[in-house]
Amino acid sequence: MVTPEQRMEELQVSVRNVMKRIGMV
Repeated sequence: MVTPEQRMEELQVSVRNVMKRIGMV
């Protein structure tokens, strides 16, 4: 089972990765 906290962390990490990609480009 995945807890909401873990799900939120995954979302934040994915958002950070996208922001880094946009920043690079």
